Amino acid sequence: VIQKSLEFIKENISEIIQKEKHLDLSVDDLEKILDDNELQINKEIEIMEGILKWMIYNYRERKNQLIRCFSWLRLNLLNYEEVSDLIYSFDDKDTELKKSPSFTDLMMK
Repeated sequence: VIQKSLEFIKENISEIIQKEKHLDLSVDDLEKILDDNELQINKEIEIMEGILKWMIYNYRERKNQLIRCFSWLRLNLLNYEEVSDLIYSFDDKDTELKKSPSFTDLMMK
C-alpha cells in the first residue's frame, strides 16, 4: 500500500505541488518523494518550487534543512531565468528565506 501511494505521488507530483498538498510532510518524507529521478515532472523548476513552498510554510522550523533540500535538485536542468522568476514570485512575507545566508549562497552557485 505504501509503495503504491509513493508511486501515485511521484506520478502526480506537479499537481500535488501546485495544490500545496506536500506542505505538512516531514523532511524525510519529502526527500523520499523529491529525491527520485523517476518523478513525473515537466521541468526541474517544479521541484524547486515545491521545496521553496515547503520551506516557507514553516520557515523557522525548516530553515536548517535548506541545503539538504536543495541537494535533491538537478541543478544542471535549472534555467537561471526560471529560477529568478520563481524567487521573485514569492511575496514580501517570504523575505526571511530570501535573506538567509544559506539561500543567498545557494543562489549564487
